[in-house]
Amino acid sequence: MIISASDTFSFLKQYNTILYDCVMNAWIDYNKEYSHHVRSIHSQTTRANIIHSHMVYHARNLFEDIKGVFFIERNKLFMVNINDKVLLRFKKLDENKKSGNIETQQTLDFLKQDLPSMPQHAKNLIVGYELNSLQTSISAITVTCPKNSSEIDWYFDLDTPSQTEIVNMPVKPTETPDTIKRVKVKEIKKDKENYG
Repeated sequence: MIISASDTFSFLKQYNTILYDCVMNAWIDYNKEYSHHVRSIHSQTTRANIIHSHMVYHARNLFEDIKGVFFIERNKLFMVNINDKVLLRFKKLDENKKSGNIETQQTLDFLKQDLPSMPQHAKNLIVGYELNSLQTSISAITVTCPKNSSEIDWYFDLDTPSQTEIVNMPVKPTETPDTIKRVKVKEIKKDKENYG
């Protein structure tokens, strides 16, 4: 059973390159398959939906022959189950490492770590990407552990796998930086609107 952030982090290290490639290959696909003119008329939601479809495609291909990994599709929710220890979703993240979600009961259950009929002790995680301020390139590829629909417990970035470290998020939004327990210091910015 995986409980702690450090245990989950250690378990997922063997899949870091695959997870990174699922996301980066999807971004490359998007930029290769759609001309600049076509990309310029896509809304941010349209772009996020297209990239999501490509992340799912690459996840299916890259994880296909790995023992202990299988795919779950439930009411349009695609997840990668790795040894009943983690359930992975693929999403776009905002600058606070949070994913934009249509708040169905299923999505809310996933985010609060209480998805019915799933492996009892599996950790629900989001593999996501952040875009730079101009929305022209990926600035980080990240694994986050959601706590509920508005908070995450911790995250780690995959864009520099050899230097990857866990960052624990504040227990309460009112905590000051001096009281936040972190493995690696990262600036936590104020909320902005979620996209995609």
